[in-house]
Amino acid sequence: MPRPGPRRHAPRTARRRGQHRAAAACRSRRVAVARCGPGGGRCLPRAAPRPAPRPPGRACHAIPPGSAGARTRCRAGPVARGLRRLTRPGVAWAALAALAAALSLLVAAAEAAGLPATEALAWRREAPAQLWRCWSAALVHFSTWHLGANLAGVLLLGALGWQARLPVQATAAWALAWPTTHALLWLAARPHHYLGLSGVLHAGVAVAAVTLLLRAAPGWRGLGAGLGLALLAKVILEAPWRGAVQASADWDFPVAVGAHAAGVVAGAASAALLLAIHARWAAAVSPRR
Repeated sequence: MPRPGPRRHAPRTARRRGQHRAAAACRSRRVAVARCGPGGGRCLPRAAPRPAPRPPGRACHAIPPGSAGARTRCRAGPVARGLRRLTRPGVAWAALAALAAALSLLVAAAEAAGLPATEALAWRREAPAQLWRCWSAALVHFSTWHLGANLAGVLLLGALGWQARLPVQATAAWALAWPTTHALLWLAARPHHYLGLSGVLHAGVAVAAVTLLLRAAPGWRGLGAGLGLALLAKVILEAPWRGAVQASADWDFPVAVGAHAAGVVAGAASAALLLAIHARWAAAVSPRR
């Protein structure tokens, strides 16, 4: 009987490949049994993983998508963005200047159309109960030349505030000085009636001067000092103590220099007050170190 020869072994790489195939097939069978059951029936759907627990607080859908609250929130988006833009330095100041110019043009157009805008809007000493005249008096003008000069002044003042990036507190001070300028006219014996934007312009220059004087940059402080000195020199040269209303060769109507002085006082006082309040508030809410 022939003696069997030596047994040949399969190459080591082939043996390992076969072992891997067997293990993979075994795993596949175990997964199929786990999903479909030992009988191989209908496979059950695989359960979705549970979501991670959320931190306590506001729910994901606090306002249902179709409710009135959701519609209100969508409408308030552009309004909130517009208000945020107004709080940027210089934007609110330029917007107030543009509003004064636009309303002055609108009143001039109404006057040209035959409407009695001067009688309805001008400041009058004998009508202290009609408080709207403290705002509307700045929008009425004697002539086209008077309107053009004031429009040029308000546009220059708006450009100054935009370039100097005056804060919203300065804009609030200018808005506060607008009616205050005309209310101070009751302290003098004259004028009996007043109209024009010049008093409000003097108030705006005073607000800008005080705001720039309080800045840290030396260049802006120098500009604020120059504006303040020029404004003070103009008021002294006009000498309002000689008369609140004076005739001028440059204009075809009497000039209410008392309104110019009232605007300077109202603007400087409003700026100092509101900027001091803002500084105190900022110091109170700032974190202590």
